[in-house]
Amino acid sequence: MTPGRRLAQQLHIASGGKGVTVKTCSICKNSLPLAEFHKMARSKDGLQGRCKACACAIAKAFYQKTRERQAELQKIRRQQNRDAYLASQREYYLANRAKWSEKNWSEEEIERRRLRQWERDQTPEGRERKRQNFDRYYANNSDRYKANAARRRARLAGVPNFVITDRDWRRLVDRQRGLCFYCNTAKPLTKDHVVHIHRGGPHGIGNIVAACIRCNTQKNARTVMEYRLWLSRHSLNAA
Repeated sequence: MTPGRRLAQQLHIASGGKGVTVKTCSICKNSLPLAEFHKMARSKDGLQGRCKACACAIAKAFYQKTRERQAELQKIRRQQNRDAYLASQREYYLANRAKWSEKNWSEEEIERRRLRQWERDQTPEGRERKRQNFDRYYANNSDRYKANAARRRARLAGVPNFVITDRDWRRLVDRQRGLCFYCNTAKPLTKDHVVHIHRGGPHGIGNIVAACIRCNTQKNARTVMEYRLWLSRHSLNAA
């Protein structure tokens, strides 16, 4: 006998042969359709006594009360079953690769994920994680890192190089009212060279603007005009 047929038979017996379409919740005392109750095989009518809304509220309250303990237990379970957990993650990723592909994300989704990652990195745990990741990267790629640093020092040596103080940076951000120089939105700001060092631009506050991470990355070594043109072509292609 299927679960649906068994449930219908139980409801038929419980109602004395009459059809039942509503049930009273034991918590909120509201009479609700049977679809608003979770199934419970061991109950008389095959349904829980409390409605779905009350059951979810109780579960949420319990989770908030024991949140730290639940997170600790989950961490322990993952450590004890690391191989199985990683295999499950890998299996899910392969089955949903298109969903996790950045090519299928909208611009808003990409920006939201970058901002969320940036906020995580600003926490003490995030800073410690970044430091550990850098230590591992440097240990495995010390030659590459040193080569990149040497190239940047060479570029700085070939252009005027000035000290940018925290006071200069705060004054620049205040002058831009805390908004990105390019997209004019309030996001975490970084230093961007108007004329890139690679193209002979000086490293000084006069050649620096406050830009969000996205605009700073997209602009790269382009001039402001080149970046504006690139944005216009990109928006037309997207449309």
